[in-house]
Amino acid sequence: MNAPFVWEAVSGICLQVTLVVMVAAIIERWLNESASACRVWTASFVAVIALVANAILLPHFRIATIPVSQLNDRVDWILQWQTWGLYAGGVIWLSGVCLILLRRGWGVWQLLRFLKQDCETVSFDQLGLSTIPADFLPPRLHLLVSDKMTGPFCRQFHQPTIVLPMYLIEGDQEVLRHVMLHELSHLRTNHPLQLFLQQICTSLLWFHPAIWWAGYRAEVVREFLCDEVAAQSAGKVVDYLRTLIQIAQRSVKHPASKSAACALAFGRRKSVIVRRSERLVRIAKSPTRFSRPRQSCGVVGVVLMTLIVSHLWLPVNVLASSRSHWSPWPSWTAKTLHDFGVNVRDFEPFDERHEFSESSHHHD
Repeated sequence: MNAPFVWEAVSGICLQVTLVVMVAAIIERWLNESASACRVWTASFVAVIALVANAILLPHFRIATIPVSQLNDRVDWILQWQTWGLYAGGVIWLSGVCLILLRRGWGVWQLLRFLKQDCETVSFDQLGLSTIPADFLPPRLHLLVSDKMTGPFCRQFHQPTIVLPMYLIEGDQEVLRHVMLHELSHLRTNHPLQLFLQQICTSLLWFHPAIWWAGYRAEVVREFLCDEVAAQSAGKVVDYLRTLIQIAQRSVKHPASKSAACALAFGRRKSVIVRRSERLVRIAKSPTRFSRPRQSCGVVGVVLMTLIVSHLWLPVNVLASSRSHWSPWPSWTAKTLHDFGVNVRDFEPFDERHEFSESSHHHD
C-alpha cells in the first residue's frame, strides 16, 4: 500500500464520515424524538466503523481519476509531497491515538480502583424503592454506594452496575427514585454499548471535528431519553426537574466524569445539563411532548446513506489508473486471499502516469 493510496483512503473516510454525520443530524432533527434519535446515532457510529474497515480492507469504486494531461511533470513532486505528508501525518495520528488510549486506560483503572476500594455493595431492597416496576431492573444488577462521590453513574462491562452517592441513600426517597429510574433507563436501552462504539470512533478519528460533534449529540439525546422516561414514570416533570438541578449542583466535579471512561454519569457537562433542564421545562409546559418512538426509518436512512457515500472517493491518488474504475485490493487482504487460493488484483494497471513515475525514479 503506497502513499497515494493511503491519501485516497484517508481523504475518502473524512468525506464519508462528514456526510454520514450530517445526514444523522438531519434525521435526528426531523424525527424530533429521543428514542429514535439514540438509535440513529448508534447506527451512525457503526456506520463510521464500517466505513473505516471498508477503506482499509476492501477495494473501492473510483468515480473519477486525475487526468494525465493535467499532471504534466508534477507527478514526482506530488508523490514526494504525499510520502512525506504520510510519514508526518502517521506519526501525529498514532501519537493522538496512543494519548487517547492511555488517558482512557488510566481513567478505567482509576474507576476500577474506586469501585473496589471506596464503594460498598447495597441490595435493592435496602433502598426501599418498591414502586419501581420489576421490568425496569436488568438481570444481575449490581448496586454500589459511596460517600466519596457527589454524582451517580452507571456502567456495564461484566454486569450492569449503578453507583450512588451516600447522600442519596440517606436523603429524600423521591429524589433517589428519580435517579434510579434515570440510571436504569441507561442500562435498559444499551447506552453503555453506544458509548463504547462512540469511543472507538473518537479514538480512531480523533482529528475529525464531526466525530466529536456526533459524540456530543449522542450524549445529549441519551440524557434526553432517560430524563423523559424517568420524568414520565415519576408522574410530575417539575419534581424530576428539581432532582436534576439538585444533583447537577453537587456533581460538578465527581469521579465519574474524570475517571470513568466507560461510565454514564447523571450530570457530566454543564452545557448538557442546561439543555436537559430547558427540555424538561418545555415538557412541563406541554405534556404532549412525550411521544412514542417512531419506527426504524431513521436507522434505515443512515444505512442507505452509508451505502451511497461508501462509493465517494476524492481523486487525490496520482497513480490511480484510468484503465480500471476499481482500486486494487489492499495488500494485507490481498495476501490473505492469496493464501486461501483466491487471486485478486493488488496492483494498478500500467498506463502513462506509471511509466512517468518509474522513469523518473530510475533517472534519480
